[in-house]
Amino acid sequence: MPETQDHSSMNMDLAASLLGYLAKGRGWDVPEAWYFLAKAYGMQGRKEREPRDALALALELSEHRGVREIGAVLGWCV
Repeated sequence: MPETQDHSSMNMDLAASLLGYLAKGRGWDVPEAWYFLAKAYGMQGRKEREPRDALALALELSEHRGVREIGAVLGWCV
């Protein structure tokens, strides 16, 4: 059974690493990326500022998001 726990923690570390790379890179303005990064941090057992900061940023980004993306509303006419 310890092997399963090792694989599980390795998978969570990999997921947190990938989410961190994406959220801090091209997905910097995607609230879901920050939300799932905070969840991954929590599953890793991190209790520092990182999960709170990621959740705060996810909330801030989602508050400024419209109901639909502007490209979907206007299409290719602009």
